[in-house]
Amino acid sequence: MDKSLLLFQGVVILLMLFAAVLFILDQAYLQGILYIAIGFVFLVFSLSGRKKKSQ
Repeated sequence: MDKSLLLFQGVVILLMLFAAVLFILDQAYLQGILYIAIGFVFLVFSLSGRKKKSQ
């Protein structure tokens, strides 16, 4: 559980850094992909969290 949480935090930090770089570069096309990726990561994490709670 702790390892997956650390991995998730690492992914979020990397996405935030990537978002900051894209904000500086102002690449709207890539920002759209980034937001989809963030949404997908949160969806997967919430689904895996629900599965662990139900067990």
